[in-house]
Amino acid sequence: MRRSLAATALALAALLAPAAAQAHSVKEYKLPQYAVPADIAAGPNGALWFTEQRGDKVGRITTAGEVTEFPLAAGALPGPIVAGADGALWFSERNTDTIAA
Repeated sequence: MRRSLAATALALAALLAPAAAQAHSVKEYKLPQYAVPADIAAGPNGALWFTEQRGDKVGRITTAGEVTEFPLAAGALPGPIVAGADGALWFSERNTDTIAA
């Protein structure tokens, strides 16, 4: 009984594997050169926001793939970005000891 159950499980896994691979494809978006995205968070309107540690910027990418960058102070070194309870996106600037939204 155990052998037939194991064989059935393996056969089922083999049948489902191609469907699972197709259902979970990855979509990539090109960012500006030297963006070096560090963290990403979903905004309230569906856009994704990310911090750029090397470029001292915060970026936004829409679901259509349109990228907008927002400059920060030189040397800000933005840290992780998270969605707050107020709907704003919050991040820290490590080198300026600042929390921003």
